Amino acid sequence: MLAAQTKTCSKCGESKDLDAFSRGKNRKDGRAPQCKACMKATAGAPWERDRERLSAERKRSRQADPEKSRAWSRKTYAKYRNKNHERGRRYYVENLEKERARRRLYYEENREAFAARSRKRRAQVRGGGGTHTAADLFWIEEAQLCSCYYCGVPLPLEPAVHVDHKLPLSRGGSNGRENLALACAPCNLQKSTKTAEEFMEIKQRELSARVAELRRQQNAGKEVRQSK
Repeated sequence: MLAAQTKTCSKCGESKDLDAFSRGKNRKDGRAPQCKACMKATAGAPWERDRERLSAERKRSRQADPEKSRAWSRKTYAKYRNKNHERGRRYYVENLEKERARRRLYYEENREAFAARSRKRRAQVRGGGGTHTAADLFWIEEAQLCSCYYCGVPLPLEPAVHVDHKLPLSRGGSNGRENLALACAPCNLQKSTKTAEEFMEIKQRELSARVAELRRQQNAGKEVRQSK
């Protein structure tokens, strides 16, 4: 059996597996010189030393220009959304029992908040009218060819499928079959209280932006090859 590849951290001096080092494409060995633990400690040191001052500066900045702060937050969220969602799903699968225990504890500590949310949801369902059965959901799944209504990815064979209201209950939508769609968890959570039409417009803009970026990269690659 081959020995595990290791690398010595330039800061702590410990020899660790390569997985303990971040990737560094400009390094000969493809790994950063410092291990992840040392890099994390170094990055967090200024914050720990000056936590109160930095927190106050960030708060003043948000209060001085709240719209700019919200725009920056939206831009950052959009930029890393897919990466963060994938990382979150991977972490959940790898730490399933730990996450279940954490969620059970959170539920026990916030039982009344969950009960209040459930009462509000039931009131919205009654106010919107309409009903559906398990057979209706099966019919919808067949009509959607077992794919997410919004992005088209195959729906999982587990309870991770979300039953979405095209017109949200909070905006007067019905709980009947005609207002229901099956969606993957990321799409349903991202849709939130938007209507199906509003959300599809957002998805279309995102797709157009990705296509434009791919074309830009392809054109840049052609220009580089032509210049050689």
